[in-house]
Amino acid sequence: MSGPPRSEVKWDIASPELLKELIDAPPPRGFRLKRTTHGFHRDIYYDTADGSLARRDVTCRFRLGADDRRVLTVAFASPRQRFSSAVTELDLSAALRGESEPARRLRGLVDPANLEPLVELEVERASRILSGPWPWSARYELVYDIVTVRHDRLSREFREMKLVRLRPGRPDLAAVTAGMRRVSGTRAILESKLARAQRIVATLEGETLARVKAGDFSVAWDIRTWEVPRREYLAEARFLLGDDDYKQFAQKTPGEQEKTLDELWRALDPDPTTGTNEAYDTFLERLTYVEAHYNEVGPAIFSARGGVYMRYGPPDELVQDVIPLNYDTLEEAEAVVDNPYHPLNLGSSNTKIYSVPKTRNTFGSSTMRQSARYRPEDNTGVPYELWIYHAGGKPLLPRHEVQEMDIGMRYLFVDEDGHGVYKLERSSSISTK
Repeated sequence: MSGPPRSEVKWDIASPELLKELIDAPPPRGFRLKRTTHGFHRDIYYDTADGSLARRDVTCRFRLGADDRRVLTVAFASPRQRFSSAVTELDLSAALRGESEPARRLRGLVDPANLEPLVELEVERASRILSGPWPWSARYELVYDIVTVRHDRLSREFREMKLVRLRPGRPDLAAVTAGMRRVSGTRAILESKLARAQRIVATLEGETLARVKAGDFSVAWDIRTWEVPRREYLAEARFLLGDDDYKQFAQKTPGEQEKTLDELWRALDPDPTTGTNEAYDTFLERLTYVEAHYNEVGPAIFSARGGVYMRYGPPDELVQDVIPLNYDTLEEAEAVVDNPYHPLNLGSSNTKIYSVPKTRNTFGSSTMRQSARYRPEDNTGVPYELWIYHAGGKPLLPRHEVQEMDIGMRYLFVDEDGHGVYKLERSSSISTK
């Protein structure tokens, strides 16, 4: 079956605890909860070895439900079409020989015999159907997913919440999503589960190689030298080294780079008597998070938010405005960055909000009108994030430690174009030392 795409909005959820809170929360104001369901399924994505489907922006997914239902789905990005059909066959190869609509569509693109598993996801799902008070009111589905990605003996988990409009009406999608701006720990995303899973698999492959250690040398030394992309060595070295040392490092051979990195991490090991390097483990944990959340343009470790996260870890407070619906500015957030004693504004839900509503044409200065954070074409603000560290964070390197820990650090990131690429707009003076 196929049809026009349903309107939907999706968020990344920072923690399992927050996801549970969202599932247990009462429905949004003006809605009634019609029913709640829970389930589990596995999604296996397929492509050819040379990525023939990916080049055409086509995905092939075989879903196996805990209720023994199997669904074959083929999705096209342009024009946006989706074909799904329940199948009785036990495996993909048999299903693709059938006469279902997705099977016929896929056979027109590739030889099914050339398909191989790309990535496998385990999805624990809760779903709630919401409707308004009247028969003509809008109807929505809230989908809460805990997704586990496995590779070898390692695994990573991420969480998503999706709001899908099932029937048009009032309130509209924008009004329903407005409340999510005030929920700390949520982040609006456009990336598909498949894209997120592929990035996580790449990270897990790197960790598998990096964890193979023995004696003063790495058992995986030769393997990593030839199989890990060169830019990963450079990204790791960029975190550890200053400008001059980094330039010298970049001129070394991959084998010399590997040995240098091992020596640097051994020097940072807080307890050499243990069987693991806690500093390196923390680095890998942060790198995994950064690559899963801040992979905007180029290596995630070089992004504005990724760099701060790698240096100091997660902020103590995170304030987001990811779906600006009015004429907000960042004046209040900037005041917090510049003055650590600036009072915090509180919303009606006791959530810290730093955006100050403005009415149209009330911006007083020409500088504000020309600011990258202000869109003159529609007089609206842009998404931003304010990170607050109450002290000095948790730096891994001595050169990242700060002195005036009593007033903490503050970073303001702005998505100037609304495309999900955040740049550092302003930071407290202490954080730039």
